[in-house]
Amino acid sequence: MTDLLHLENKSVSWHSYLTGVLYYFKEICPENLSGFDCIFVSEIPIGSGVSSSAALECGFAKGLKELFNLKISDEEITLICQKAEHNFVGTKCGIMDQYAVINGKANHFLLLDCQTIKSSLIQANLDGYQLILLNTNVSHNLSTSEYNKRTQECKSALEKINIAYPEYKFLCDVPAEVIKNYKNQLLVNEYKRALYVFRRK
Repeated sequence: MTDLLHLENKSVSWHSYLTGVLYYFKEICPENLSGFDCIFVSEIPIGSGVSSSAALECGFAKGLKELFNLKISDEEITLICQKAEHNFVGTKCGIMDQYAVINGKANHFLLLDCQTIKSSLIQANLDGYQLILLNTNVSHNLSTSEYNKRTQECKSALEKINIAYPEYKFLCDVPAEVIKNYKNQLLVNEYKRALYVFRRK
């Protein structure tokens, strides 16, 4: 049971995702929420790299919107769910998983620009092909993995480059030539992260 009047996160658990969503919903529309019962049923394997946390957050948020007839946009829901994961779970994730859960469409690919938060749907013609999803029973938790460390390494690399090149807002904007010139000024992992981001464009 969660007390809507005293939302806090004493320890990180699966319900931290929900507590975070509730917390930020209350910031936006504090007068509109009241007590409710909530039951979850899911066949999505937890911690298997198929965005189960984003599905939980966004499904819960959409349910709150419908239950209390809240005037809140899908974009706001996406950002709320990301903030919940950042601040109540401790995973400094991007926006991709939450955005895909909210905006995805059956039989379509979703092309997302994370800089502008603009996307387009592309018809998926998979005739003659099948997508197979295997449960390897290997579980991972981004909040306790190297994920946050790698995020910080990317941030640190950009901050150092920005001293001389403030025009680059995102690491993926920095040309490879500039990154290579910083090889001796960046820590080994910072350099590797920066070069990897560029090559993935």
